[in-house]
Amino acid sequence: MKIETLNIEFGDIRFQFISGLVKIFEPKELYVIRVDNWFDSKWLNFSGKVLGLLGVWKYYDETTIPPFNPNRITGEGVLDRIQTDENLITYRLRQYDNFIHISQPSERNQNRKIKQFSNDAIFGWYSDNTTANNFGCIMIYILKDGELNKFYVSFENKPENCNTENWNINKIVGINSNEIHRYLEIGTTFPINAT
Repeated sequence: MKIETLNIEFGDIRFQFISGLVKIFEPKELYVIRVDNWFDSKWLNFSGKVLGLLGVWKYYDETTIPPFNPNRITGEGVLDRIQTDENLITYRLRQYDNFIHISQPSERNQNRKIKQFSNDAIFGWYSDNTTANNFGCIMIYILKDGELNKFYVSFENKPENCNTENWNINKIVGINSNEIHRYLEIGTTFPINAT
């Protein structure tokens, strides 16, 4: 599904999108994970492989951490909400060494349910290397009040007339275009303060 050009850099899209989600859902924790390259929507609900061959996807309360190889993770951070007011939410970067993406056989990932990590959080995975690929993506898992919502959005950059940033929404799963634009709009005017 193609939607009108966003005319902003992918880094801005990513930041505004997550900021909009934070404003609306006010999670206690924010997990932000950068993946080395573009990844497809098949990672949404993907739990791992059995016998090294058969892919397994889990849904609802059984949803697990996506089994990205830790070698693909180029950045990971957890932020804890420390203050909220009407116009600003403040988060503090947590010092930790218990990363969510660990080296293990894919089969073992099927027991790492996302609800074991938090009950009030936004988990956001986004792709790196977007300039070279002209593709970028964001995958979000939102845990709030016992409910889990998940979606995936990919973007494609189609430069025109020497314009190097001409991003379009390319593929959406689990969300609609109106919601995407709403989160981007809210995120444009809503700052997240990270300390």
